[in-house]
Amino acid sequence: MADFAIHLNNVKFKPKSKYTLLFEGDCTNSDLRTLRLSYSGADLNNDSSIVIPEELFKQLKDEFNNDFGYGPFDLKQIKSQLNKKNSYYLNYK
Repeated sequence: MADFAIHLNNVKFKPKSKYTLLFEGDCTNSDLRTLRLSYSGADLNNDSSIVIPEELFKQLKDEFNNDFGYGPFDLKQIKSQLNKKNSYYLNYK
C-alpha cells in the first residue's frame, strides 16, 4: 500500500516552451483542488497549494526523469506515456 498517490489527467506545454511540461491531476490530500506540476527534466515544481512531502516529491521527480526524460519534449510522446502510466504511488523509506 502506498503512502501517497498522485493521478495525472492532463499535460500541456508551458506557453512558448517545449522545455517545460505542465501536468494537472489530483493526489491523496488534494480534496477538490487541482494538483499542478511543472517539469523541465532538471526541475519539478509544485505550482499548486497542495503540500507534497519533500521526500516523496524527490521520488516523484526521479520517476518523472525515468518516464519523461529531459526537454525539448515531444508532446505526442509524453501524452502516449501518460496514457500508459498516469498514476504514481510513493512510499516513505
